[in-house]
Amino acid sequence: MPWQEYKRLANVQEKLGVKLIDMVEIAKSVLHAEPYKKAEVCEILGVNTEELATLSLSANTLHGE
Repeated sequence: MPWQEYKRLANVQEKLGVKLIDMVEIAKSVLHAEPYKKAEVCEILGVNTEELATLSLSANTLHGE
């Protein structure tokens, strides 16, 4: 799935056609509980920090790590 098209977890849930409880389990199996660093997110998504900022970050998260 092209991640740029999905801004909310609910959008992913809808695309997958799963119930909320199932989406919770999917998220737990795929994501780790510790906070993600920008560098890790960039590596996973295959973008640089500028692309991440432009495509996904809000004013509140733009300058955090």
